[in-house]
Amino acid sequence: MCRPASLVLTENGWHWLRYSDSHERIVCECNLRAVDEIGIPLIVRAEVFPADGNFRQPVQDWIFSLDQPQFPDWFVYRADRVPVHRIGDLHWWKESLISALTEWKTCRVHFGEAPVKAYGEFHCLYDQATISGFGSASLFDTARTRLFVSSTGLTFFQDEASGSLASGYCKFLSKASLSAYGRSEVDLESPPGATLRLEDTAVGTVSSSGVSVKAYHCSQVNLNNENTDLFLYDCSRAVTVESLVKQCTAGCKGRVTLGRNAEWFFKMLSGPAIVLRGPRTIQMYELPTILQEYRASV
Repeated sequence: MCRPASLVLTENGWHWLRYSDSHERIVCECNLRAVDEIGIPLIVRAEVFPADGNFRQPVQDWIFSLDQPQFPDWFVYRADRVPVHRIGDLHWWKESLISALTEWKTCRVHFGEAPVKAYGEFHCLYDQATISGFGSASLFDTARTRLFVSSTGLTFFQDEASGSLASGYCKFLSKASLSAYGRSEVDLESPPGATLRLEDTAVGTVSSSGVSVKAYHCSQVNLNNENTDLFLYDCSRAVTVESLVKQCTAGCKGRVTLGRNAEWFFKMLSGPAIVLRGPRTIQMYELPTILQEYRASV
Protein backbone atom coordinates (compact mmCIF):
# COMPACT_ATOMS: atom_id res chain seq x y z
CA MET A 1 0.00 0.00 0.00
CA CYS A 2 1.30 3.45 -0.93
CA ARG A 3 1.91 5.73 2.03
CA PRO A 4 1.94 9.52 2.25
CA ALA A 5 3.62 11.23 0.62
CA SER A 6 3.76 9.27 -2.63
CA LEU A 7 5.43 10.81 -5.67
CA VAL A 8 6.57 9.68 -9.10
CA LEU A 9 9.84 10.88 -10.65
CA THR A 10 10.40 11.19 -14.39
CA GLU A 11 13.23 12.82 -16.29
CA ASN A 12 11.07 15.95 -16.33
CA GLY A 13 10.54 16.18 -12.57
CA TRP A 14 8.28 15.10 -9.71
CA HIS A 15 4.58 14.30 -10.02
CA TRP A 16 1.95 14.00 -7.27
CA LEU A 17 -1.78 14.45 -6.76
CA ARG A 18 -3.59 16.71 -4.32
CA TYR A 19 -6.16 14.01 -3.54
CA SER A 20 -4.40 10.64 -3.74
CA ASP A 21 -1.21 8.85 -2.66
CA SER A 22 -1.58 5.96 -5.08
CA HIS A 23 1.39 5.64 -7.41
CA GLU A 24 -0.74 3.98 -10.06
CA ARG A 25 -3.29 6.78 -9.90
CA ILE A 26 -0.50 9.36 -10.22
CA VAL A 27 0.82 7.54 -13.28
CA CYS A 28 -2.65 7.36 -14.83
CA GLU A 29 -3.90 10.87 -14.11
CA CYS A 30 -0.59 12.58 -14.93
CA ASN A 31 -0.45 10.65 -18.24
CA LEU A 32 2.93 9.12 -17.46
CA ARG A 33 4.46 6.18 -19.29
CA ALA A 34 5.60 3.61 -16.73
CA VAL A 35 7.62 1.19 -18.92
CA ASP A 36 9.04 1.05 -22.45
CA GLU A 37 8.26 -1.51 -25.14
CA ILE A 38 10.32 -4.26 -23.50
CA GLY A 39 9.22 -3.56 -19.92
CA ILE A 40 12.12 -1.41 -18.71
CA PRO A 41 10.90 1.18 -16.15
CA LEU A 42 10.70 4.79 -17.28
CA ILE A 43 9.67 6.20 -13.91
CA VAL A 44 10.65 5.98 -10.23
CA ARG A 45 8.00 5.46 -7.55
CA ALA A 46 9.00 7.10 -4.28
CA GLU A 47 7.51 7.38 -0.80
CA VAL A 48 8.62 10.29 1.36
CA PHE A 49 7.68 10.64 5.02
CA PRO A 50 9.01 11.76 8.42
CA ALA A 51 10.82 8.89 10.14
CA ASP A 52 8.91 9.35 13.42
CA GLY A 53 5.56 10.15 11.82
CA ASN A 54 5.72 13.81 12.88
CA PHE A 55 4.73 15.84 9.84
CA ARG A 56 5.83 19.03 11.62
CA GLN A 57 9.43 18.15 10.72
CA PRO A 58 11.08 20.14 7.91
CA VAL A 59 10.76 18.18 4.68
CA GLN A 60 14.55 17.99 4.25
CA ASP A 61 14.59 15.73 7.33
CA TRP A 62 12.03 13.31 5.88
CA ILE A 63 12.99 9.87 4.60
CA PHE A 64 13.10 9.05 0.89
CA SER A 65 12.18 5.44 0.11
CA LEU A 66 12.09 3.75 -3.30
CA ASP A 67 9.04 1.60 -3.99
CA GLN A 68 10.18 -0.62 -6.90
CA PRO A 69 12.84 -3.26 -7.60
CA GLN A 70 14.13 -1.89 -10.95
CA PHE A 71 14.91 1.61 -12.14
CA PRO A 72 15.35 3.52 -15.40
CA ASP A 73 18.87 3.83 -16.77
CA TRP A 74 18.87 7.58 -16.29
CA PHE A 75 18.10 7.14 -12.60
CA VAL A 76 20.73 4.45 -12.01
CA TYR A 77 23.49 6.61 -13.44
CA ARG A 78 22.46 9.84 -11.74
CA ALA A 79 21.61 8.77 -8.19
CA ASP A 80 23.06 6.98 -5.20
CA ARG A 81 20.71 4.04 -5.52
CA VAL A 82 20.03 2.74 -2.04
CA PRO A 83 16.55 1.94 -0.67
CA VAL A 84 16.30 4.79 1.87
CA HIS A 85 17.76 8.30 2.04
CA ARG A 86 17.33 11.33 4.22
CA ILE A 87 16.21 14.01 1.76
CA GLY A 88 18.81 16.47 2.99
CA ASP A 89 21.54 13.95 2.07
CA LEU A 90 20.41 13.46 -1.54
CA HIS A 91 22.72 14.74 -4.27
CA TRP A 92 20.32 14.64 -7.18
CA TRP A 93 16.82 16.17 -7.40
CA LYS A 94 17.02 17.39 -3.79
CA GLU A 95 15.84 20.92 -4.47
CA SER A 96 13.05 19.85 -6.81
CA LEU A 97 11.91 17.17 -4.34
CA ILE A 98 11.86 19.66 -1.45
CA SER A 99 9.82 22.01 -3.62
CA ALA A 100 7.30 19.28 -4.51
CA LEU A 101 7.03 18.13 -0.89
CA THR A 102 6.51 21.68 0.33
CA GLU A 103 3.51 21.95 -1.99
CA TRP A 104 2.24 18.54 -0.85
CA LYS A 105 2.61 19.53 2.81
CA THR A 106 0.73 22.79 2.23
CA CYS A 107 -2.13 20.79 0.74
CA ARG A 108 -2.19 17.93 3.27
CA VAL A 109 -0.85 19.16 6.64
CA HIS A 110 -2.77 21.87 8.49
CA PHE A 111 -1.77 24.02 11.47
CA GLY A 112 -4.72 25.76 13.09
CA GLU A 113 -5.39 27.89 10.06
CA ALA A 114 -8.64 28.83 8.33
CA PRO A 115 -11.13 25.96 7.86
CA VAL A 116 -9.98 23.48 5.23
CA LYS A 117 -12.03 21.19 2.98
CA ALA A 118 -10.34 17.83 2.53
CA TYR A 119 -11.01 15.66 -0.51
CA GLY A 120 -7.76 13.71 -0.49
CA GLU A 121 -6.91 10.34 1.02
CA PHE A 122 -4.64 11.72 3.76
CA HIS A 123 -4.65 14.88 5.84
CA CYS A 124 -2.71 15.53 9.04
CA LEU A 125 -3.93 18.21 11.47
CA TYR A 126 -2.02 20.03 14.21
CA ASP A 127 -2.75 22.69 16.81
CA GLN A 128 -6.39 23.79 16.53
CA ALA A 129 -6.89 23.17 12.84
CA THR A 130 -10.45 22.91 11.51
CA ILE A 131 -11.26 20.72 8.54
CA SER A 132 -14.19 19.32 6.60
CA GLY A 133 -13.53 15.98 4.93
CA PHE A 134 -15.50 14.65 1.98
CA GLY A 135 -15.38 11.68 -0.36
CA SER A 136 -12.70 9.22 0.72
CA ALA A 137 -10.81 11.57 3.03
CA SER A 138 -8.82 10.05 5.89
CA LEU A 139 -8.02 12.56 8.60
CA PHE A 140 -5.20 11.97 11.09
CA ASP A 141 -5.71 14.38 13.95
CA THR A 142 -2.82 14.98 16.31
CA ALA A 143 -3.93 17.84 18.55
CA ARG A 144 -6.98 19.79 19.68
CA THR A 145 -8.64 19.73 16.30
CA ARG A 146 -12.25 20.21 15.34
CA LEU A 147 -13.59 18.27 12.39
CA PHE A 148 -16.74 17.79 10.42
CA VAL A 149 -16.44 14.60 8.40
CA SER A 150 -18.78 13.44 5.67
CA SER A 151 -16.75 10.53 4.44
CA THR A 152 -17.04 7.13 2.85
CA GLY A 153 -13.47 6.39 3.87
CA LEU A 154 -11.77 5.63 7.18
CA THR A 155 -11.23 8.49 9.62
CA PHE A 156 -8.83 8.37 12.57
CA PHE A 157 -9.19 10.58 15.64
CA GLN A 158 -6.03 10.87 17.75
CA ASP A 159 -4.90 12.72 20.88
CA GLU A 160 -7.50 15.34 21.91
CA ALA A 161 -9.23 15.68 18.57
CA SER A 162 -12.95 16.36 18.44
CA GLY A 163 -15.50 16.58 15.69
CA SER A 164 -18.60 15.15 14.09
CA LEU A 165 -19.10 12.30 11.64
CA ALA A 166 -22.03 12.33 9.24
CA SER A 167 -21.40 9.09 7.38
CA GLY A 168 -18.73 6.50 6.79
CA TYR A 169 -16.54 4.79 9.40
CA CYS A 170 -14.06 6.15 11.92
CA LYS A 171 -11.78 5.02 14.74
CA PHE A 172 -10.90 6.76 17.98
CA LEU A 173 -7.28 6.07 18.84
CA SER A 174 -6.93 8.21 21.95
CA LYS A 175 -8.60 10.75 24.23
CA ALA A 176 -11.06 12.40 21.91
CA SER A 177 -14.62 13.68 21.58
CA LEU A 178 -16.92 12.91 18.71
CA SER A 179 -20.55 13.31 17.69
CA ALA A 180 -21.66 10.71 15.16
CA TYR A 181 -24.97 10.88 13.34
CA GLY A 182 -26.66 9.86 10.12
CA ARG A 183 -25.57 6.33 9.18
CA SER A 184 -22.04 6.59 10.52
CA GLU A 185 -20.10 3.88 12.35
CA VAL A 186 -17.56 4.47 15.12
CA ASP A 187 -15.05 2.06 16.66
CA LEU A 188 -13.75 3.39 19.98
CA GLU A 189 -10.18 2.32 20.86
CA SER A 190 -9.24 4.87 23.46
CA PRO A 191 -7.65 5.50 26.85
CA PRO A 192 -9.94 6.79 29.61
CA GLY A 193 -11.54 10.17 29.06
CA ALA A 194 -12.90 9.88 25.53
CA THR A 195 -16.53 10.83 24.91
CA LEU A 196 -18.86 9.72 22.17
CA ARG A 197 -22.29 10.99 21.19
CA LEU A 198 -24.41 8.90 18.79
CA GLU A 199 -27.51 10.19 17.03
CA ASP A 200 -29.94 9.11 14.31
CA THR A 201 -29.03 5.54 13.27
CA ALA A 202 -25.30 5.82 14.02
CA VAL A 203 -23.56 2.72 15.42
CA GLY A 204 -20.72 2.86 17.93
CA THR A 205 -18.54 -0.02 19.14
CA VAL A 206 -16.94 0.54 22.55
CA SER A 207 -14.08 -1.71 23.66
CA SER A 208 -12.13 0.65 25.93
CA SER A 209 -12.37 1.38 29.65
CA GLY A 210 -13.26 4.71 31.16
CA VAL A 211 -15.12 6.25 28.24
CA SER A 212 -18.48 8.00 28.26
CA VAL A 213 -21.12 7.32 25.60
CA LYS A 214 -24.47 9.01 25.05
CA ALA A 215 -26.85 7.49 22.50
CA TYR A 216 -29.94 9.24 21.12
CA HIS A 217 -32.72 8.62 18.59
CA CYS A 218 -32.36 5.12 17.07
CA SER A 219 -28.62 4.76 17.47
CA GLN A 220 -26.92 1.60 18.71
CA VAL A 221 -23.98 0.97 21.04
CA ASN A 222 -22.10 -2.33 20.82
CA LEU A 223 -20.85 -2.47 24.40
CA ASN A 224 -17.75 -4.63 24.82
CA ASN A 225 -16.28 -3.20 28.01
CA GLU A 226 -17.55 -3.40 31.57
CA ASN A 227 -16.01 -0.06 32.65
CA THR A 228 -18.00 2.22 30.37
CA ASP A 229 -20.49 4.93 31.34
CA LEU A 230 -23.37 4.55 28.90
CA PHE A 231 -26.50 6.70 28.65
CA LEU A 232 -29.30 5.50 26.36
CA TYR A 233 -32.01 7.99 25.41
CA ASP A 234 -35.03 7.98 23.08
CA CYS A 235 -35.24 4.64 21.22
CA SER A 236 -31.54 3.91 21.31
CA ARG A 237 -30.24 0.52 22.35
CA ALA A 238 -27.15 -1.28 23.54
CA VAL A 239 -26.03 -4.74 22.42
CA THR A 240 -23.81 -6.93 24.60
CA VAL A 241 -22.64 -10.53 24.25
CA GLU A 242 -22.92 -12.93 27.16
CA SER A 243 -19.15 -13.27 27.55
CA LEU A 244 -18.96 -9.69 28.81
CA VAL A 245 -21.38 -10.46 31.64
CA LYS A 246 -18.87 -12.91 33.11
CA GLN A 247 -16.36 -10.05 33.42
CA CYS A 248 -18.75 -7.92 35.49
CA THR A 249 -17.34 -8.40 38.98
CA ALA A 250 -17.39 -6.26 42.11
CA GLY A 251 -14.51 -4.14 40.79
CA CYS A 252 -16.38 -2.96 37.69
CA LYS A 253 -16.92 0.79 37.51
CA GLY A 254 -19.20 0.92 34.48
CA ARG A 255 -22.82 2.07 34.55
CA VAL A 256 -25.68 1.95 32.05
CA THR A 257 -28.60 4.39 32.28
CA LEU A 258 -31.65 3.40 30.25
CA GLY A 259 -34.19 6.04 29.27
CA ARG A 260 -37.92 5.33 29.08
CA ASN A 261 -37.88 3.76 25.59
CA ALA A 262 -34.28 2.53 25.51
CA GLU A 263 -33.33 -1.16 25.45
CA TRP A 264 -30.32 -3.28 26.30
CA PHE A 265 -30.02 -6.53 24.31
CA PHE A 266 -27.92 -9.46 25.49
CA LYS A 267 -26.87 -12.06 22.94
CA MET A 268 -26.78 -15.33 24.85
CA LEU A 269 -24.65 -18.32 23.92
CA SER A 270 -27.70 -20.52 24.35
CA GLY A 271 -31.35 -19.62 24.49
CA PRO A 272 -33.15 -16.48 23.35
CA ALA A 273 -31.78 -12.97 23.74
CA ILE A 274 -32.50 -11.10 26.96
CA VAL A 275 -33.82 -7.55 26.77
CA LEU A 276 -33.69 -5.06 29.63
CA ARG A 277 -35.81 -1.92 29.29
CA GLY A 278 -35.83 1.50 30.92
CA PRO A 279 -36.20 3.63 32.77
CA ARG A 280 -33.51 2.31 35.10
CA THR A 281 -29.84 2.61 35.96
CA ILE A 282 -27.68 -0.52 36.21
CA GLN A 283 -24.24 -0.74 37.74
CA MET A 284 -22.18 -3.18 35.72
CA TYR A 285 -21.21 -5.23 38.77
CA GLU A 286 -24.95 -5.86 39.35
CA LEU A 287 -25.44 -7.30 35.88
CA PRO A 288 -24.90 -11.05 36.59
CA THR A 289 -27.45 -10.95 39.41
CA ILE A 290 -29.97 -8.98 37.34
CA LEU A 291 -29.76 -11.42 34.43
CA GLN A 292 -30.04 -14.39 36.77
CA GLU A 293 -33.21 -12.92 38.28
CA TYR A 294 -34.53 -12.20 34.79
CA ARG A 295 -34.07 -15.84 33.75
CA ALA A 296 -35.81 -17.05 36.90
CA SER A 297 -38.82 -14.83 36.23
CA VAL A 298 -39.55 -16.04 32.69
